[in-house]
Amino acid sequence: MADARLAYSEIAVSEAVTARMQRNEVLLVPDREFHLLITEQVLRNQVCGPPDMIAQIARLREVAAYPNVYLRIVMDSTLLPIAPYHGFEVGDDRWVAVDLFNGHVKSNVRRTARGYRRVFDALERVAQVDIDDLLDHYQAYYARMLLPNSAAS
Repeated sequence: MADARLAYSEIAVSEAVTARMQRNEVLLVPDREFHLLITEQVLRNQVCGPPDMIAQIARLREVAAYPNVYLRIVMDSTLLPIAPYHGFEVGDDRWVAVDLFNGHVKSNVRRTARGYRRVFDALERVAQVDIDDLLDHYQAYYARMLLPNSAAS
């Protein structure tokens, strides 16, 4: 039984890596624009070890530098026009995909997509455009965790 779970886990990781690589390729298409929005909590939630968190921050910087990518961060101190209950993607007002723990749900109902687009637009309006200082802060935070006998603060 344990071998089956391990094999499934290895397959799942392989499939996830392949899917991520394919998603990342679309960012390189020059005639498409991508507006990415995350909350500061995404940076604060330590979902992996400090070296991997630092790598994730480096990846955010890399993607944000693409000429067709606009990355904004909703700061913790921001008065929110609406609560960001869950992650989602909107595709040109034609579809919306909502993230779940075990996958995602996609809707091609334009009215639903437009509703999510209004949520995105409201959050994007209050998001921070200049993200370098914030990324520097969290990069340093995780780097301090790597120091012996040091508590990050």
